Amino acid sequence: ANVVDWNLALFEGLAQFHAAEQHAAAYEYGHQVARLSIGVVKLKHAVALSSKATPELRKVYEEALAKVEWAHGLAVKDNSTVYLEPIPDAATLPAVPGTSIAKPLPYEDLEPTNGESGPPNTSTSEDPFIHIVPVAIQHILDRYDTAARAKLDSLNERLQKVVERGSSRLLELDLPHALQAMEGGDKSQTSGVEALPTSLAASLTAVHKAGGEQALRAAVTKLSEVELKCTKAAEEVGATLDGEEAAEREMETEHGPQWRLVSTASAAITAARADLSSCSAKLSAAAKANALVFERFSKLTASDAMPLL
Repeated sequence: ANVVDWNLALFEGLAQFHAAEQHAAAYEYGHQVARLSIGVVKLKHAVALSSKATPELRKVYEEALAKVEWAHGLAVKDNSTVYLEPIPDAATLPAVPGTSIAKPLPYEDLEPTNGESGPPNTSTSEDPFIHIVPVAIQHILDRYDTAARAKLDSLNERLQKVVERGSSRLLELDLPHALQAMEGGDKSQTSGVEALPTSLAASLTAVHKAGGEQALRAAVTKLSEVELKCTKAAEEVGATLDGEEAAEREMETEHGPQWRLVSTASAAITAARADLSSCSAKLSAAAKANALVFERFSKLTASDAMPLL
């Protein structure tokens, strides 16, 4: 209640201060001095009432008083030296009318259109407060959002734990070796190939018919041998063509242009060079493919899937 009384005196003093500005704008300098005098009295009263307030709060009233006192002293000096207008008695001044801080503006969608009179038609107008959510509802929505996030976090944590348990269980089962053991089990029992899923049993049978792990290892090893042989053969063909071209140049040097008329080796060498170039490109592509096969085979041999073969 004390703060309310202090603020009442503060606002009454500031109201006189702003009214004095309006008098000065209307060249009523005597009225300006009278308004500022009233303002100083009101603000001194506010400062006196707030003497027991905190330093921060008391500073608000003291700063307001200092501002109005400065304006009052300047107005008194100007009027006594320049304007020389009579100063009316404070009791004769009209009360300061209340003024709205915010200027109200009409809501255009609610205004009558086409010169129509009467109350506006709001049936087709959008509610301007449709997006305003009451505080109580906002609190409920916040609680719901928090609860939903907590449930999602809980489900995600449970999912991760289940995946980890599944991975651990697969490691405990030693699945590749277990399949191999089932495949080589007693045929009279349901622990052999017949106990495996049909597609898996068919794949295992096809692999074994093709020779199993040893056949795959031999085929992969043979790839390097075949690549080396092909590369060596290509180098030998290239060397042979180099020798043929050298012989052709010697014959042409010895017999002159007449040799080109009777010789057909140049065309054959050119064609052979083109074939050799094509073979070299294919060998390069094959070498890259072999590298991929070697990489896949290395990963396979390093994993637990190799015993299945």
